[in-house]
Amino acid sequence: MEEIKEIKLQINKLNQKLENLRRKKKYIPNNGDTYYIVSDCGDIQSYKWENDTNDNWRYLQRNCFKTYDLAMQHFENLKTEAELFLLAEKLNDKRIIDWDNKEQAKFYIYLEVNGKKSKLKLRFNNNYMTQGTIYCLNRNFLNEAKQIIGNDRLIRLFQKDD
Repeated sequence: MEEIKEIKLQINKLNQKLENLRRKKKYIPNNGDTYYIVSDCGDIQSYKWENDTNDNWRYLQRNCFKTYDLAMQHFENLKTEAELFLLAEKLNDKRIIDWDNKEQAKFYIYLEVNGKKSKLKLRFNNNYMTQGTIYCLNRNFLNEAKQIIGNDRLIRLFQKDD
């Protein structure tokens, strides 16, 4: 009897933690809820949340959306990120980013946020990497990206919901 009480207490604590995550973090479906993902082929697919391995893996991969439209926004951001990566490769012109070379400038795009006015900017570093950043050896990276990909699409890439 005491073991059952303890198990129920642990379940209640876990449920409370999950509820806190739901309030503070990214969308987590309830059992039976329909959610949407971007498939390997770029299709938007829907599933029923069963809290199984597949559901939890999609959630951990940040590929779990409440609506079709949110999944489509994610797909558009994936395309923008792929285009930015390919542009950096093209501008690097077969030159390799060498993190051991402290003299080599590695350029990256960032979004400066000032209230309602956000502006894309270019910065460089020589010797540190940041997670998830696309680097380019060409100082015209931002101008080329704006011209080829577009300012609005690039800004949306930075404003994606994590």
